[in-house]
Amino acid sequence: MLRIRDHILRMIGGFPPSIKVLSLPLFLLCLWVSLAPLLSRLTGGVRSSDPFRSLSYALKMDPWNHEWAYYLAEAWRAVGRDEKSEEFYVRAVKTNPLDPMVWSSWADLCLDMGRKEDAIYALKRAAYLDPSSSFIQWRILVRLLSIATPESQDIARDQISRLLLLVKPSKRENLFALGYTVAGDEEELEELLPDDPQIWKDYIRWLLPRGEDLRVVRVWEELRDKGWTDRKLFRFVVEGLICRRHEDKAWRIWKEEYPADGLIHNGGFERDLAGFGFGWRWSKKIPGLKSWGFDREDAIEGNRAFFMEFDGEHNPQVNYPRQLVYIDGPGTYRLTAYMKTEEVTGAKGFSLQVWGKGLRVHGKELRGYNPWKLVSLILDVKGQGSFWVGLVRGTTRKLNKFLGGRVWIDQVVLEKMNEEESAERASG
Repeated sequence: MLRIRDHILRMIGGFPPSIKVLSLPLFLLCLWVSLAPLLSRLTGGVRSSDPFRSLSYALKMDPWNHEWAYYLAEAWRAVGRDEKSEEFYVRAVKTNPLDPMVWSSWADLCLDMGRKEDAIYALKRAAYLDPSSSFIQWRILVRLLSIATPESQDIARDQISRLLLLVKPSKRENLFALGYTVAGDEEELEELLPDDPQIWKDYIRWLLPRGEDLRVVRVWEELRDKGWTDRKLFRFVVEGLICRRHEDKAWRIWKEEYPADGLIHNGGFERDLAGFGFGWRWSKKIPGLKSWGFDREDAIEGNRAFFMEFDGEHNPQVNYPRQLVYIDGPGTYRLTAYMKTEEVTGAKGFSLQVWGKGLRVHGKELRGYNPWKLVSLILDVKGQGSFWVGLVRGTTRKLNKFLGGRVWIDQVVLEKMNEEESAERASG
């Protein structure tokens, strides 16, 4: 027998530590399978298919292995013999009080028997014995939530905090929901969150779709003050608030990120296009678009201007580059930009346009050849809100419909006119 055991141990000697700990149970299992026929004869023909008798004899053979008692407890519980099941849970715990699965299974039995205090005690022991196992901690949390006593709720709060550090980010959404159930509101839930940047980023991603927009802004500001924000989260929050029609809150966060910009972001195209929020948006999928980019040799001001070139073989609708703009109050505003064209063909030219709820204004179309020209639009804004500013060219049904040539835009500025300018415009 010792030779067999030594041979098995030598076989697993090169295995990882997690496999090595199974050496004794593996040895016993092999021994049990090998000697089962002999034991059957010695015990008068006991059938190995009977789990209760088989496990009982295994327990007699190896009384210091608590797993046999645990399996017997599970078997008795499966057939509804709770008292018999508890007898073997107690034996398993006495043999090895360090197995969290035994404690948590015993807690299940106590819950079935209506003994909440005993169940809580067993769950506390299980949680203490293996604090790094997300499987065990999840198992304990679910059972604590079913007990619904003040003590169990307090322990569940600690479990949620611990699990947030253990589980994968994809699992945290469920924990936030459970934490909200236990805490009762977002403010109490936030007290459970560990001081971990990634957990708080996941929390704000969970919070935004729930419609808690004011809290989203407050949490964002707290993360920003701690230095826990990043570009990806900034985009998610700004775009999320815009999609929920809270442009005012999105604009507030945007301006904190770009305090030097006016109402138009990156109006001189000195930085790359943001592609979201209140920045310039762009699409490469315009039919007939031959090339596009930043012209560093022919800018009206600064280091570069934005340009597009078309192949003369398509009749596209163009409304790029464009930018969402937010205005926080009524008044008269002036939008200006410099534009330039070369060999622009087709019956439709390019113009600077503004469109949105209750507002649609467009400038003069530029076709053919035009040197740098200042284009100006006057906007009468009735109240706060958002609208689009963009370079637009519409499709046409005329014979002269194909768009070719190049167009440039630079130095886009939106500013509110003072009272004197507004009065002169009204009188003139």
